[in-house]
Amino acid sequence: MKIKYFTFLFWIAAFLLANQIYTQNVISSFSSDISSGCSPLVVNFNNTSSNTTNATQYKWDFGNGSSSVLENPSSTFTQPGFYEITLISTNPFSSDTLISTNYIEVYDLPTSDFTYNSNTDFCSSTNQLSFVNSSLDATSYIWDFGDGNTSTQTNPTHNYSSEGDYVVKLVAYNANSCANQKTVGPITIHPIPLITGAVDFNFNCDSSYSFNFNAISSNVTISNWVFDYGNGSNENSALSSVSYSYNSYGTFSPKIIATSDDGCIDSSAIDSIYLPLPVNYSLSNNISNGCSPLDVDFQVSPNSIIDSISWDFGDTTIVSSLSTFNHTYFNDGSYSPVLIIYDTLGCVGQVSSNTNIVVDPLPTATF
Repeated sequence: MKIKYFTFLFWIAAFLLANQIYTQNVISSFSSDISSGCSPLVVNFNNTSSNTTNATQYKWDFGNGSSSVLENPSSTFTQPGFYEITLISTNPFSSDTLISTNYIEVYDLPTSDFTYNSNTDFCSSTNQLSFVNSSLDATSYIWDFGDGNTSTQTNPTHNYSSEGDYVVKLVAYNANSCANQKTVGPITIHPIPLITGAVDFNFNCDSSYSFNFNAISSNVTISNWVFDYGNGSNENSALSSVSYSYNSYGTFSPKIIATSDDGCIDSSAIDSIYLPLPVNYSLSNNISNGCSPLDVDFQVSPNSIIDSISWDFGDTTIVSSLSTFNHTYFNDGSYSPVLIIYDTLGCVGQVSSNTNIVVDPLPTATF
């Protein structure tokens, strides 16, 4: 009877021991904060294995050439594709292996690339840059031109309004919203010359006068000046000062055009120059011949802009008057009046009588 009792107790104890060992068998399981995304994809793994103790050990294989023995590791996946994750959990009673096939998917990145050229120049305000997008596997784009302006066009154009150095960035996105960036620069935009021009006189009565033109740039070095004289003639010069005679009459609007060492161009007007057409004065008189004393009335025409006249009657008499004057010749002889005319513009002209004034001697009475 006692033997049966002890046999029963043995089997009860064996059952309880086997049940305890079974309930302490480790079971591997895990989760992660993310399972798909763009390269480089950083994944944080959360170990959810059961029946673990302080003595439980873990071995991870991430399928990307890296492994870990941490309980809750992280791993970075750089190459596009699917990855198999293996977790081996071991406690003093058992070991369990979990293999999750295609658990991680890493999306490929697009290729961001571009070139650029200027349709005009690389000068502030006048530049117009064209950007040629050569990206691959991309569906949308964001351009940053480095001056606060952006674009979502595939092949944009852009104008930089100010001089400076600009770095251009192109971010290309694919269908999975993965992004890749290309940076080019700096692109240097040069300043437009700040120039002024002047001439020594804006008025002259002499068409052969040699005007002195001067130009200056306040911000850049000028490699070439063009002096446009406003009469169809211009002159290229490396110097900022030139002289020029118009040898004609009229109103002229000169200007200067400057090209900087960087190839940037600007122009500036100079105050107009006025060369008045000389007035063709004529001197007339009411009588050209007679006996002494001979009174002659002189008149100058046109007289609308005459300011004053210096009359030289040829008999040592010089007076200043206006366009009409009466003069008496007392001595016989032949006289050639000459007039110096000052007009209201400040120009000086000269006119002579077409005929001499002849004063005949008085007859001598004899008996």
